[in-house]
Amino acid sequence: MKRRILVAEDQEALRELLQVVLERAGYEVISASDGEEAVEKARTEGPDLVFLDIFMPKLDGILALKLIRQWYPNIPAVAYTAYSASEDIRRYKEAGFTEVLPKPASIHEIRALADRLLSREET
Repeated sequence: MKRRILVAEDQEALRELLQVVLERAGYEVISASDGEEAVEKARTEGPDLVFLDIFMPKLDGILALKLIRQWYPNIPAVAYTAYSASEDIRRYKEAGFTEVLPKPASIHEIRALADRLLSREET
């Protein structure tokens, strides 16, 4: 069974990039265009990993993660953000994110991070 990754990103081009990279790496991708949709899809779809943009409409990534953790307290979570100064990274980690992936990220960085968080060897 394929591992499932929820990708929540309000910028369509970035959301599609993550989706294509992760699907080509063999993952099933569930996508959401805002924080509210991300929380609902996490609740109903049961992902194994989440990539959340920090600044999204309706709910930001920090609040979305807090709500997702009500159902999945140990799910690995990636803050996918253009705001990645050291104080930002500290704030995201304190909010419960497992990792921070600065935008723009390369195809290799995206795949390697997903593989590592889901304990897969790169092929």
